[in-house]
Amino acid sequence: MGARYSGHLRELLRPLGVYDLSPESLSGSELEALGAGLDALSDRLDDVERESALSHYNSMNVLSMHALVGAYKPEGQAWLDELLEVLPGNINYACDYIEKHFEGVTTSKSEATYMLFVDCTGWCKAHNKTIEELEKACWDVGVALQDGKMFHGPCHIRVNLALPLARVEEAFRRLDKYVFNA
Repeated sequence: MGARYSGHLRELLRPLGVYDLSPESLSGSELEALGAGLDALSDRLDDVERESALSHYNSMNVLSMHALVGAYKPEGQAWLDELLEVLPGNINYACDYIEKHFEGVTTSKSEATYMLFVDCTGWCKAHNKTIEELEKACWDVGVALQDGKMFHGPCHIRVNLALPLARVEEAFRRLDKYVFNA
């Protein structure tokens, strides 16, 4: 390894403050190994940044801006308090309904979000349907949901449960009668 590259690597690593970077502390091959590790890390960070840019969820829009502002007002706290009261019941209802009525569909109870991540792989295979066809059928009967692909669920849907229980019940009745058991 050339002295110029060695000096460059030492300068790159110095701000980390975790290595003794005096010229006699690391051999050329050790320093080169550290440089290769940094190159690999840099490549991986580039991949992560590129993937995160594909999702619009990290971008501000008019609705998300007003939701953010509202969340920090007293009215936002009242809404959150009400949501936290009904959300566990909605999650239990939805998960139990799926388990009892939708063969080939699985999910688990979320503890961190009001969005239920539903795996439809078995149902789609059994009915020779794509996830896109399933999503369209849901929308066609008035049940709005989201594709789970951007969350690494190739045959998943996301169902919003942050609404009154009566609406959740109605949505699942429609899904049962017109989509999953039609």
